[in-house]
Amino acid sequence: MVSPPAFLLAVGMLAISDAAPPKPPTFRELIEYGLQENIDALKLWDGLNLAGKMDLIEANKIFDEILKDEQGDHYYPLKKALRYELQALKEKKKCKSLSKKEKRDETACKKASSKIAVSLDAAPQKQSLLRDLVENGRRENQEALDILGQLAALVKTYLLEVNNILGRILENEKEDAYMILKTALTKELRALEQEKVECEVLRKIYNKDKFVCKNAAAKIASALLRIVMAIRETLPEESQKKKIEDIVRKGIVEGKGDVEDVVKAIVGEVLKILE
Repeated sequence: MVSPPAFLLAVGMLAISDAAPPKPPTFRELIEYGLQENIDALKLWDGLNLAGKMDLIEANKIFDEILKDEQGDHYYPLKKALRYELQALKEKKKCKSLSKKEKRDETACKKASSKIAVSLDAAPQKQSLLRDLVENGRRENQEALDILGQLAALVKTYLLEVNNILGRILENEKEDAYMILKTALTKELRALEQEKVECEVLRKIYNKDKFVCKNAAAKIASALLRIVMAIRETLPEESQKKKIEDIVRKGIVEGKGDVEDVVKAIVGEVLKILE
């Protein structure tokens, strides 16, 4: 069976998978729900002179466009929709004031605000998951570098290259993330393979504790698995996503050895299906 550290690491990654019960709403369902909540809010605001109405209408236009092309790059349109939603949410006080002035039911304002707040959940979940994975992978690489200090040479080169690649994705999410992440995956794997040899040699020279190498390897392995899951997020076909999910799950159950050995085996299998 897999060692406890590897099991905990992999479970953390699988927590983001849509295979874990209860099944979360699909991206389309989130957008449709946000669209309907905005429509409901507009009905509750009917007859009130609120600028926020236009914000909700503009947000819904974006939602409509996304539903027409679900496979497109939606991160920036959704960020724009998010701004519209937040702007509309600011109308709460004005709504209450106008309702009181016109002797209307003030609870409608509260209901409308709740509808808009719920609609915010349709904001870029699909893209933010990819972003979170990339950001966390980058952070763990930096932590590995901090742990290794002078106990890294070639490993440091690989990790810095990977972090530069991941940084490109964060700066321009319209790039082809799939191809970039494949390059990052290969370099990260090399870093993990090199770390085991390089750190042990340098550790003895600098008289460092052996756990320094182990801790750094665990960080790199975790970042590597995050990159695998980030690649999974970029795949257009559910069947491909399922294959990666199955590989990760099988690796957890049947994997033997340290966390880095388990993750290397998983990555090896993933690379085969990505060829």
